[in-house]
Amino acid sequence: MTGEARLHGVFMATGIGGAAPVVVLEVNNDQYLPIFIGFFEAISIYQAMNHTTSPRPLTHDLFVSLFERLGVTLLRVNIDSLEEGVFYATLVVEVDGCEERLDCRPSDGIAIAVRVQAPIWVDPVLIVAAGVPKEGLPDLSDLTVFLNSSQGG
Repeated sequence: MTGEARLHGVFMATGIGGAAPVVVLEVNNDQYLPIFIGFFEAISIYQAMNHTTSPRPLTHDLFVSLFERLGVTLLRVNIDSLEEGVFYATLVVEVDGCEERLDCRPSDGIAIAVRVQAPIWVDPVLIVAAGVPKEGLPDLSDLTVFLNSSQGG
């Protein structure tokens, strides 16, 4: 069984070792699940959250178009396990009245889910294992502020 999470945002986590992109899910009233992701996935999620587009479709936009053309509905994304510090996820889709599950990276699943307003579910075991209170989150910087400062603007 899983619980629905809310996308809190995508940020740059800064610390002694530098900066890394992180997507943060709000999993309970005061519990958050930070998931470190790739830079391009962070930009893709950020664009989807802000309803901005690239001149050419990003990979996640392509998936959405493909799903639409083939009559595939994304029912939800399940963030369902954590192994050796790596999160795993499943896209749960419906095609021709049948439910199918596809292994995916959480960042890719979230990027697609945001685009089609599909729910993001987190396994309760993960909430216990990796959830943190707000004050337990790493130092977070807004992604656009980080991007602007790294470009000298």
